[in-house]
Amino acid sequence: MADVFSRWKAGLSKTSKVAFGRLAGLFGVTEITNDTWDDLEALLIQADVGVETTLAIIDSLKDSVRAQGLTQAADLMDLLRVELRSRLDQPTHFDLTARPTVVL
Repeated sequence: MADVFSRWKAGLSKTSKVAFGRLAGLFGVTEITNDTWDDLEALLIQADVGVETTLAIIDSLKDSVRAQGLTQAADLMDLLRVELRSRLDQPTHFDLTARPTVVL
């Protein structure tokens, strides 16, 4: 069983490294272009963010870029980080004192 878990963890690690490597490459581009938006959209969808959420994130980022007058893709990374964090829910506090406790 531990072997299956180790292989699963290693596979997820590879996927994570590829996705973040592609994001780093995307933001290394000098200017924000239509290709930048298309590539970012594809990366978010491939990262299982979901189509609706991805489109909402892209629209929000485009609005922020226009409002702030940004032109460099490197500046987009910080906006993406803030946008993604703003969409996360606060973690639920679990009462683990009751027995038995089941968390799915």
